[in-house]
Amino acid sequence: MNTKTLSIVLIATLLLFADSFSQVNSLLIGVWGFKKGDNAIFEIKPDFIYYVDAMKSINYKATNDSLIFFFDGYRYNTRYKVTNDSLIVYRGNKVESKYIRFTE
Repeated sequence: MNTKTLSIVLIATLLLFADSFSQVNSLLIGVWGFKKGDNAIFEIKPDFIYYVDAMKSINYKATNDSLIFFFDGYRYNTRYKVTNDSLIVYRGNKVESKYIRFTE
């Protein structure tokens, strides 16, 4: 494979991953809580998660099924799943928390 072909393949791969990251992020973006009528717990923005009660933001990274949180010098990994307007967070193979997206 020549250098030009390799460059094209690398650029195409990067664009594919960038688009995939964008789709993952757009599923997570929003205001989340436990149930309608309650106060919001957190808001996920493209670059950080804002916790309403603590008035504190933390950085995160998302992949197709994993979230990595960075706060107070710690790194916390967890798995997640977004279905319709629900966010399910897992610890190991068990559901740790379920949230709903607030649309109002």
